Amino acid sequence: MAVTKVTYSLKPETVGRVQELATLWNVPKSEVIRRVIDKAVLDEPIPAKKETPLEIFMRLQTKDGISREAAEKFNAEVRRTRNASGRKRG
Repeated sequence: MAVTKVTYSLKPETVGRVQELATLWNVPKSEVIRRVIDKAVLDEPIPAKKETPLEIFMRLQTKDGISREAAEKFNAEVRRTRNASGRKRG
């Protein structure tokens, strides 16, 4: 496992809790932090970044096999939206 050293500022109470868990689990403090973070992510996954319409279109076009008709429909909708907002492509 690759290790990256980092520095964080923690409240003294938090440092004490990390030390208590390290002693209880008989592991280094860094392992306590890794385990707690891993558990937190399992309990409450980090939401995925919201894709832009262009990102969705590109993903569908390359990964999910969007049909030519669906691509043309999407492009037409983008053109309608741009024209409605007064934006024209050069």
